[in-house]
Amino acid sequence: MKDFKLNRLIISTLALGCAWGFTSCSNDEPSPIPGIVTTESMFGNYTGSLSILSVAPGISALTDESGEPEGTTATATIDNDTIYFKDFPIKDLVMAVVGDETTADQIVAAVGPVNYNVGYEPALTPAQDSIYFDMKPEPLQLTLTLPAAAEGEEAASMNIQVNIVGAEGASYEVATSALNFQLGADEVSLGTGEDLQPLPGFNPLTLNFEMNKSKE
Repeated sequence: MKDFKLNRLIISTLALGCAWGFTSCSNDEPSPIPGIVTTESMFGNYTGSLSILSVAPGISALTDESGEPEGTTATATIDNDTIYFKDFPIKDLVMAVVGDETTADQIVAAVGPVNYNVGYEPALTPAQDSIYFDMKPEPLQLTLTLPAAAEGEEAASMNIQVNIVGAEGASYEVATSALNFQLGADEVSLGTGEDLQPLPGFNPLTLNFEMNKSKE
């Protein structure tokens, strides 16, 4: 009987030791491996700046005290291979067209918030440290309501169409969550209805975006 009790004690002790050993081993396991990087890794909300890199001769772009292009705050959301701008910053673009900040402010206020979406095709680098993407932008459409010429007349609307092209080299850096891309505005057309005419003397310009993904 004593031998039986002793055997049970030994078995219980061994079982306890094994359980402790398994627990200790599980605590020593390495941390879970981070998720695999895919082109969906760039999905998220972004904040950054937009600056105009080139403007028409004779027209001053918005610059800071050092003479560098003054960035305008820009926000965007990336999802389903599309860049969504809920309030596309058009002031610098309008400023480059009209050449007068007061007039540009009036036009921006009259147009109101502008929603603009840019589709893209992503490609992950072999090292999985960056995502390069080709943008497929559509023309940017703006509508400006003009005051009535005389009392009692209806206000007229002017349509503004900016032809947008995507520049090469658009990228997202996985380690820093930095997003950099450029959009080119190569033509502006004005008119009413579907009758749009190219704006004479417009010089193409480049819109440079430098943004970072917000932490969840």
